[in-house]
Amino acid sequence: MATAAAAAAAGIPYSTNLGLPLFELILVWTTVSLRIWVRKFLVKNFGLDDWFILSALILYTALVGILLRMVHYGLGQHIEGVSQEQSVAILHLFFFYELGYSIVTTIVKISISLLLLRFSFRRTHVIIIWALAIVMTVVGVFFCFITIFQCSPVQSYWDHTIKGTCLSKTVYIRATYVGTAFNAVTDFVYALLPLCMLWSINMELRTKVSLGLVLGLGSLAGITNLVRIKLVHTLSASDDFTYQYYYITTISTIELAVGIACASLATSRPAFRTIANKVMARFSSSAESAHSREAEYAQKSIFSSGAGGGNEGTRPAMGSSKQAEQMQSSTHLLEKDEESQAGLKATMSGGRKNRRSQFCEHLDSDSEGH
Repeated sequence: MATAAAAAAAGIPYSTNLGLPLFELILVWTTVSLRIWVRKFLVKNFGLDDWFILSALILYTALVGILLRMVHYGLGQHIEGVSQEQSVAILHLFFFYELGYSIVTTIVKISISLLLLRFSFRRTHVIIIWALAIVMTVVGVFFCFITIFQCSPVQSYWDHTIKGTCLSKTVYIRATYVGTAFNAVTDFVYALLPLCMLWSINMELRTKVSLGLVLGLGSLAGITNLVRIKLVHTLSASDDFTYQYYYITTISTIELAVGIACASLATSRPAFRTIANKVMARFSSSAESAHSREAEYAQKSIFSSGAGGGNEGTRPAMGSSKQAEQMQSSTHLLEKDEESQAGLKATMSGGRKNRRSQFCEHLDSDSEGH
């Protein structure tokens, strides 16, 4: 009986609770660091959207820290296996997690809006982007206000020994439904709008597809919001909050990680081009070294065959003639190989220049005035 009760209260394994948030944190730090490197050092065009995504990274790191602290107190375990003190600590931390989630969501959406404005040339697109940014800011402030003042005094939210009044659970759940659904809609709009903008730009179809896939990854954040709606419904029908809150915080953390990572990858194409060029240069250098060694070996073989002793030394005229012909042939082949490699480099360089599109130039250059 005791073993069964302990198993029922065990909930989600502790290692699982820690592993996923840490993986998301590594992903976000990697993609944002790549974005900062590109904007600051490669294209030298560090803008306001980059400052917003950097602030989102810092706050997201704090959110993951709060989540890990809640796991330490028993988040992910069933309520039967969590003490009263641990429950209070989890609710206290969850209060700040909710507040931070609203702030980070708003900052990420503003950063994406500013990024899209860099290469928006049609008035319709500019109006849509500004409208989304303003509405998202208003919604974010509204939910911060609800989170802070859902209970009066505020401490009564996590400490039930303090007498206070709070919003009914039904009202709060419905407000969460509306906010989550709105987030999902805006995520899909932010993912589809760049595809419409790409369609009107003159570039190769392959380039359009690759850029569209990167920018369209933001739709994954919309999918996570749809999952979050389902989890909110489950939470409203359960009192096992220490177990159910784990799923809410996990899907919320995934949503933010996807949004930050996609916004950062969309600006990181110059980094991938730089890395690809270095790899190609490394292979080209290795090939040149191999050809040089082969030519040097051929010349040494010719000289060694002519310098041998015995009867060959008594036939200088014939040996000299053959040596001269072999040396001339080897030199001709080496020069021809070098000319071929020089032509290949020129072709590759010209191809890379021709593949630069108007979209990429505006994405990587300073278009703050639009």
